[in-house]
Amino acid sequence: MKKILLFGSSLLLCNSLLAQPLVFPNNGTNVKLDDLIKQQRSFKEKNGLTNTAEEEDNPELEGKNYHFDRWLWYWKQHTDENGYLISGRKNWDEYEALKAAQKSEGALAKTTNSNANWVFQGPDSSGANGSGVGRINAIAFDPTDSNTYWVGSPGGGAWKTTNNGATWTCMTDKNPILSVSDIVINPLNHNTVYLCTGDGDGMDYYTIGVLKSVDGGQTWNTTGLTFTSTTLALCNKMVINPLDTNTLTVAASNGIHRSYNGGATWVTVYPTSAYGVKQILYHPTDTTIMYATIFDVNANTSAQILRSSNGGTSWHTVTSFTSAYRIALAVSHANVASVKAIVASSGGAVSMNGLLGIYSSSDTGNTFTQLFSGSCTGNGKNMLANSPSGNGCTNSQGWYDLCIAVSPTNANNVYIGGVNTWSSTDGGTTWAILNQWTQSLPGVKVIHADKHFLGF
Repeated sequence: MKKILLFGSSLLLCNSLLAQPLVFPNNGTNVKLDDLIKQQRSFKEKNGLTNTAEEEDNPELEGKNYHFDRWLWYWKQHTDENGYLISGRKNWDEYEALKAAQKSEGALAKTTNSNANWVFQGPDSSGANGSGVGRINAIAFDPTDSNTYWVGSPGGGAWKTTNNGATWTCMTDKNPILSVSDIVINPLNHNTVYLCTGDGDGMDYYTIGVLKSVDGGQTWNTTGLTFTSTTLALCNKMVINPLDTNTLTVAASNGIHRSYNGGATWVTVYPTSAYGVKQILYHPTDTTIMYATIFDVNANTSAQILRSSNGGTSWHTVTSFTSAYRIALAVSHANVASVKAIVASSGGAVSMNGLLGIYSSSDTGNTFTQLFSGSCTGNGKNMLANSPSGNGCTNSQGWYDLCIAVSPTNANNVYIGGVNTWSSTDGGTTWAILNQWTQSLPGVKVIHADKHFLGF
């Protein structure tokens, strides 16, 4: 069977000079917008990330505050009367209350005339360097039909195609929250679909928990994993046990959560405070072995790789990185003992959010060895920079876009994504540019920046 590599990228024209998430997830409650603004500006001033005079005078330039200003514009309109941030959970609760009230009156009221006719106005094509297309956080594949798959966007909901991408249908138009970090389809029943709400990469929107559909996405309901309207948490990734599809595991900013009854109830098996859990995945054939990555959203402590040998019940750290900000992992059916990792730097010898290195495990994630040392000088390359030569010391954003995939049929074929996309045919030792954001290299395809997902 032919395997196709798909990737999710970004419309945000996100400034590569950003060094840090705009705002850190807060697993408590009652967070004031003013406090977060002070926190962010203090960090940027401390690290020399404030705008230049030219950028301050010209708001159309994507300066060092570009992404922060977008975030600030949104949240100024989503605070309560006392200035506290309110997550999308409030929208969901208000919508459910409205439906209940209308149902008690005998019918659901409509906000539009029954004869209303909406006509598509665009856009239907991308602009220069891929601008004008939406950012994709996740792609999920139908277990029985290769022409059917889903994509999840940070602010535009979950979309489904049944003809290999020729046309798309939005599956979440009736939901009062449209942010999606991950999508998981039951491999034994494609009508059961789970959504991790929120925006795990950009942190523009926070989670209300995990949603579940049992009718292929026509209707959605909350599960037992929910968050309050003032809790600024993230649900980053989710996996389903292919042998016991009632067992679900979620990587969130406040820990690893598990359900053994299809999402009805959950237990926290790995609570975190400063750390958030960014990614989680199964060994390709042995569901007792699982892998996860943790990162410190405040960038005070190094990110690490976790491993479980009892199906996710307990976890232990298998790495000892000292300057890693974020880590992404990949496995392959072609070599089930192998685990590949791409690691973004938290500073030090490698620029912040640049490439710390490519690492590999040959013993199912018990130990890791560096295959490729990231650097912006010498023999290494900073393949997370926006430069297609891979030699840039700045303009990296490993906190925001970082992904890796290994071919399911050839474990030597490895792909990584940051601003650009790179490929290796020797398992990760040497790398070549696959596509670029800027038109610098002749003959290399220009694709919009920021790769958030790679998968076969």
